[in-house]
Amino acid sequence: MVALLPCLIAIIIVSTYPFAGLFSEQRQNVDPREHHPPAATDEAPAANLAAQNTGHNAQSTFSALATSKGAHSDSIQTLSKAGSDILIFGRVVDNNNRPLADVVVATAKGFQNTVTDTNGRYGLQIPVPRENYQGLTFLRSGYTAERISIVKRQMKGTDEIEHNATLSPALDTVSVSGVLRNKGGRAIEGERIELFSRKMNLYYFALTGAYGEFYFEGVKIGQRYSLQVDPRASYQQYRKENINVSHSTPPLEIEMQAIPFARLSGTIIDSEGVPVPNFPMQILSSTVVDKEYSLLSDASGYFELEEIPSGRLKLVHRGNPHFKVSGIELAPSATQHVLIRLDSGRHIVEGWVNDNYGVPLVNARVTLTGSHTDSSIESKSNRWLSSDSNGFFRFERVGDGMHNITIQARGYEGNNAKYSVGRSGTPIHIVLLPDTSTE
Repeated sequence: MVALLPCLIAIIIVSTYPFAGLFSEQRQNVDPREHHPPAATDEAPAANLAAQNTGHNAQSTFSALATSKGAHSDSIQTLSKAGSDILIFGRVVDNNNRPLADVVVATAKGFQNTVTDTNGRYGLQIPVPRENYQGLTFLRSGYTAERISIVKRQMKGTDEIEHNATLSPALDTVSVSGVLRNKGGRAIEGERIELFSRKMNLYYFALTGAYGEFYFEGVKIGQRYSLQVDPRASYQQYRKENINVSHSTPPLEIEMQAIPFARLSGTIIDSEGVPVPNFPMQILSSTVVDKEYSLLSDASGYFELEEIPSGRLKLVHRGNPHFKVSGIELAPSATQHVLIRLDSGRHIVEGWVNDNYGVPLVNARVTLTGSHTDSSIESKSNRWLSSDSNGFFRFERVGDGMHNITIQARGYEGNNAKYSVGRSGTPIHIVLLPDTSTE
């Protein structure tokens, strides 16, 4: 058995409870690509990260407020109250009214959490929720979890609420611990570890401590758990399936593999081959899932990135128009030059939309999309606007070639048509028919 140093507390979300499942849903749908401080690498030991991680946003790394297991005091630390925050405090005991230490107390989404002290007391400062209730979970291995909902109206007119909890013994929950290291054996601090069972609708989260240690409290015994790490910069995603959790589960040892980097350069041009200067784009990597890289073309449309993760890349420009470039794949340590052709040019696409009686349709949604492929690199565009009081619409600086135009208006059937930009330049006249499907 490997002895582990004190580690940070993990959070569980159980989707069968009314407030649970919120964070697990967010986990699946939200693009997690945010800028974070660098993680430990072979050249940057985890011990050097303590100062860097102090800038983490607790809303994006929910365990940033976790209390180290075993770091108890005989009294609750006074918590400052600011703005719309509220203090939830109380005492946790067993069925014999004996205080329980090391009980994890956390909000439903896990953004705020703490552990009880040696007297079973806790204090947790949380923001008043936007929803109608705030979920609170009490977890300890060997005991049945307790989950409560604090209704928002209970928080009005007060800055603190007391809630005492009693946990009953349970033989089907255990502690699961482990350590996260890189290939060189150095600890990795500040990474989120996920342990989950979709079959049982259970999700547990932990944040690694200064020595790479992590700790899941109150894990329900079962089979076919999944373990996953979506690391920050420098490491590849880690996932292990079919983990059995029991009273004899050994500590989990995770070895993260460094990301192989490559060099990327290129030129951004419009549909006629004219360089596009000072154009920003974001790079999404299939290897690094929680970070975006940025590029900005110079006065000649050229860009160069000395260190970019190898693998499949997508380049996006968010806005209106929206551009997305795919089909770029970099081999490890390779140097590659690409030509990025955007659907941008000197053409105008304009027209008007009316109903079958010739009445102009105001605020009709007009969408213009285009696609172009050079070798394996595909460039897509998406523009949108609303028709004015005369039913008129106008797109400027559009590249030539075949486009797709879609018109939608409430109460009318949609219209979708192909349009070749750059040939005639004739305004488009579109007629929408009433939608009879709802009659």
